[in-house]
Parts: sequence; structure tokens; C-alpha cells
Amino acid sequence: MRRVNYDEQQYGVFAQARAMSQERMAGLLDAFVRHLPPHRPLAVADVGCGTGRFTTAVAATFGGPVYGIEPSVRMREQAEASAAHPAVTYLDGRAEGIPLPDAACDGALLFLVWHHVEDHDAAAAELCRILRPGGAVIVRTAFSDDLHELWWYDYFPRVREVERAMFQPLDEVVREFTRAGFRYTARDVVHEPKTVADDVTMLQQRAISTFEHLSENEIVDGLDRLARATRGRQDDPVTYQSDFVVFTSPGAGTS
Repeated sequence: MRRVNYDEQQYGVFAQARAMSQERMAGLLDAFVRHLPPHRPLAVADVGCGTGRFTTAVAATFGGPVYGIEPSVRMREQAEASAAHPAVTYLDGRAEGIPLPDAACDGALLFLVWHHVEDHDAAAAELCRILRPGGAVIVRTAFSDDLHELWWYDYFPRVREVERAMFQPLDEVVREFTRAGFRYTARDVVHEPKTVADDVTMLQQRAISTFEHLSENEIVDGLDRLARATRGRQDDPVTYQSDFVVFTSPGAGTS
């Protein structure tokens, strides 16, 4: 599938349309705590950090330094302007070319990033290179062989087809990391509480990469039907199941 250019449109809407409640953020940070090394402070690479929606929270939780790695110039500009933190540095880079020295980090986070990476083998090797022995990579993604049904899919029927092509099966992701020397250590699930309004805002502002693979007519028609169907339902609760896989770098258990 063609690469999504976040410098075209997404950068201007992403931070607001994908903002997280404190409750959602706390649940995700708890998952990171479960799987990253226990000592503090931790140096962490937030690879594909976008507008920095997790980067500052990771710095506050783990102490830093935290490196926000982002190839989109405009997404990175948004992060630098709105998600600054004394322990955070934003850097121009991508998963296949991380501008950090060898063994610079205790952990790495890729949150809905892996399906955008063009060369998975090169990216896994880079992550292995920048991690210290026993460091962990946390990958938040979806799996083509276990896609979760979201309530709004019916308004954009071809999203299912797009996401099956966009994401990989779990065993393929595991093979890519283990080829680089990682050990597959966990699959975890976080249930994220949201409201209908959260999703409607995200979709209306088109802050979702899946829309980049739909036609304008599909998007406009879906948004029109969505608006009519959700009138008066903005506060209705919905829950997302977020899948994480965790890999430990070679040398786990050594100092």
C-alpha cells in the first residue's frame, strides 16, 4: 500500500482529533510500565512519535531521556510546539534509520507505527542496535488475522478490506522481530474507554490513515450517514481493545 504522507493533511488535525483522556492515557502507561525494565530512569525511543501525544507522558513516567523519532517534518514541528518537555528531544528519523548511538535506550515504543514501516527487517535490526541488553520493544498494532470489529466500520464498509491489507498476521510480526535476534515475550491487551464523540471527532477530521486509502465519495457518504446515526449519542461509551506485542533485546538477564 502507498505510504501515507503526514505532511499533507494529517499534521494539522492529528493532535486535537486524536487527543486522549487522562483515563485512557493512564491505562496505556500502565501497560508500558508492565513491560519496560523496572529500573528508573529509563531512556526510551518513541519511534514514529507523530505530534508527541505519548512522548511527554513517557518522559514523566520513566524519567527520560525520551527521544521522539518522527520522519514527518510538520508532525515533528507540531510536537516541538505543543509537546515539549525537558527530558524530550525530537529527532528526524524513521524506524529503518534511528539517529541514536548503539545501546542508547532501555526501551522503544511503536504505537500504531509498524504498518507504516517500509522495510521491517531493517527496522527490527535498528531497534536491536539502539537497545541495551534486556531492553524491550513495545509494538501497538493490529493483526490481519484477528482484527477487532469497531462500531463505526459499517459506515465505511471498505475499511475492513483496507485494514486486512494494511496489517500483518501476528506470526509474521513475531518472525520479523525474532529474525533480528529479539525474543517474543508477551502479547498484552488494553481496553481503552472512549465515547462516540471521540470517534466521531477523529473521523470527521479525517485523522486516521485508513481514510487515505478510501475514495472521497466513500468518506463523504460515510461521514454523512455517521452524523445522522450518532445524533444525540455523543456521550455513549465505547471501548477499544488495543493489542500490544513485546519483544526483548538480546542479552536479557545480563548487566
